[in-house]
Amino acid sequence: MLASLRAARGLNRKQLADGADLDPSTVTRLESGERGTTREVVDRLARALGATQEEHHGLLTAAEILPAEAAILLDEPELARLSAILTDPSLSVLHRRLLLTYIELAVAHANALGYASARHRP
Repeated sequence: MLASLRAARGLNRKQLADGADLDPSTVTRLESGERGTTREVVDRLARALGATQEEHHGLLTAAEILPAEAAILLDEPELARLSAILTDPSLSVLHRRLLLTYIELAVAHANALGYASARHRP
């Protein structure tokens, strides 16, 4: 995925590496799958590429930093907003519980419609 994003932006490996403040050999190894990486490096590459949020999540998934299911959820704007709200330290316990109750109701509704997740079926 990194190579295709780089190519789509008309960048060579050195240009991308310079933009992310990395050694060009690091980009080469990442593109070939020879090397694992960290969240920090993926974030720097995403910034250097001017990646969209969805592309950034794709890079994190490709690097096995973000599970594919989480990336799909975070690509949904309302779910991403909900995630940000639920992880906000200023959210009161009462409001957190209320929001989680709404989520439980949505899951129950999906189950009633026949969309129960295979992983969570009784």
